[in-house]
Amino acid sequence: CPGCRARLMIRTADVLSTVWSVARHARASRDEIVAYQSAHLRRLVSHAYGSVPYYRALFDRHGIAPHHVRTVADLALIPVTTKRDLQRTPAVEVVARGLDPDRLLVHTTSGSSGEPLSIRRTWLEERLGTAFRLRALRDFGLRATDRRVGIGLLRPHDARDWDLPQRMLRALGFYRKAAVDCRSAPEEILRRLEELRPDVITGFPGVICRIAQVIAGGRPTTLRPRVLISGGEVLTPLMRREITGAFGAPVVELYGAHELGMIAWQCTKWGGLHVPDDSVIVEVLKDGRPAR
Repeated sequence: CPGCRARLMIRTADVLSTVWSVARHARASRDEIVAYQSAHLRRLVSHAYGSVPYYRALFDRHGIAPHHVRTVADLALIPVTTKRDLQRTPAVEVVARGLDPDRLLVHTTSGSSGEPLSIRRTWLEERLGTAFRLRALRDFGLRATDRRVGIGLLRPHDARDWDLPQRMLRALGFYRKAAVDCRSAPEEILRRLEELRPDVITGFPGVICRIAQVIAGGRPTTLRPRVLISGGEVLTPLMRREITGAFGAPVVELYGAHELGMIAWQCTKWGGLHVPDDSVIVEVLKDGRPAR
């Protein structure tokens, strides 16, 4: 209907505006980025209070109004929402009014840190999250023509996730990707990887390390990935050495979550991690207080 088309046009404009901002911030000063964060934080808090029942109740319960949150520093005023809080709150209370939870795309976390949590997003939010992730992968040297294989938990495709544009790109040889079940035996995963011949391998570091141990144990392989990307678990120094030695390629780290998308990725030049300050505000707490 015309109303749906209008909302879609507005949301598409928001996505394009965000993508343009991301490109512009590659050379922005720290003050410009903080100003951008604060402006969008004010919009986000106003939206959450006005449209999401859970956050309106949270703010009212603690005597907080949207105008109290003006800058990133004011985030400390908002009580922390835990995963348990979200798990026991009905879906209709944690999504914005006007959206049907049953029509949103649902992702369930792996549960590696405890009980799994279901995250709901719109189709456009899903595409935007992919764009932020691709930015990090390009930093690692991913090329548009590379074949990427992810070793993870296989889940059926969500019929609500219209993926014709992605399938057309892959048919033309761009951003090709495949998946292998991480629950298979390491020898079977290695065999599947050899069949798929990836340029880039992604997956849990523990699983990739077990495959590396199979190779180091004398199993010959034709695999020649250019880079391996780990995420979802801690990549220890020992894992890094074993993976790099077996595959003859560097292994780098991504830090992300279904709840927030891309949070940080390894800097391959200077060490440490890049934080995408134009898409997420990262706050580290120590004893309940923001740490330096």
